[in-house]
Amino acid sequence: MKKRKKLVYLLSILPGLGHFYLGLMSRGLQFMLLFFGTVFLTHIVSSFGFFIPVIVFYSYFDALQYHSKYREDIELVDEPLLNHQFKVNKFFIGWILIGFGCLSLLENASDYLVRHYNIFIDYNLVQNLLISVVFVVLGIKLLTGKSKKEI
Repeated sequence: MKKRKKLVYLLSILPGLGHFYLGLMSRGLQFMLLFFGTVFLTHIVSSFGFFIPVIVFYSYFDALQYHSKYREDIELVDEPLLNHQFKVNKFFIGWILIGFGCLSLLENASDYLVRHYNIFIDYNLVQNLLISVVFVVLGIKLLTGKSKKEI
């Protein structure tokens, strides 16, 4: 059964669905996790919203690329988004987590300063502050932890 291009266009509106349709389950799942994870993090740090259209368009054009390979009868390989050539460094991820955690703390601290005379506890603000602290702590753990080479 031939996979229709129109259906790939339609399903690719939601990152990962076009990949699922083409049989690329791992790649589709990675796009979905990346998209929905970014949407979730946008509620904590509003500056994450910048990445949502980038993920959507990259996923869309990636699914179309795979469909063109499919139409040319090239075997589709379900490769991960980040190849093994792109080694993710704990140091780099640690600094990213610390940066986003501090950015989130600054955003939420400014909200706190505006409302600090309020007697009621804002549980949403407390939750955001706790998640920000978790980001910073995870980043510090990654930076100070032993790498596999040291063990």
